[in-house]
Amino acid sequence: MGPESSAVETLHFRRPTSLNESRIPVYSGFVTINGSAGDLLSLPYAGIATSMKDVAIVDSVDGYPYLTRSSDATQSPITANGTVFILPGNSTAFNSTGLPSLVYELAMGSRTVRIDVQPANPREVPRIFGQRVLGNVPSYPVQNHVRQTMGGIAWNGQLADGRGRLLESIGLCCGL
Repeated sequence: MGPESSAVETLHFRRPTSLNESRIPVYSGFVTINGSAGDLLSLPYAGIATSMKDVAIVDSVDGYPYLTRSSDATQSPITANGTVFILPGNSTAFNSTGLPSLVYELAMGSRTVRIDVQPANPREVPRIFGQRVLGNVPSYPVQNHVRQTMGGIAWNGQLADGRGRLLESIGLCCGL
């Protein structure tokens, strides 16, 4: 090919076969192009040897996420279904049962972590990611949450936008 000419070259890369996909390995390298005038061009490439959509974001191996009581200093999971919380709603009242507290830990970092409240009886409420929700709990969503960092919040019935919804429409349970 002569000066000022162009060409299209298609390259196909195969990921190394010896990689353990469960460790989310990254592989990389570069392609070197030698010009006829002694010039050199280096093009880097990189790939991830697993499907990121299949990677768990929340650490469920260690039992997360789970509900606990805000009055429990050890943050032990609630194991009995049918646990009832009396939420103070718009007041600052507190009772000995404590507030429902969600505890979680991320296995992978996440750009955005949301904790949304879902109605027990779905009705015409907004959809977020396909789910009917009443809104976020206060202080959420959280941006740029790093992995292996515990998070959670005690919830008093208020939403992040300051609204206190009709609490009888909200069902709390132990299963997540």
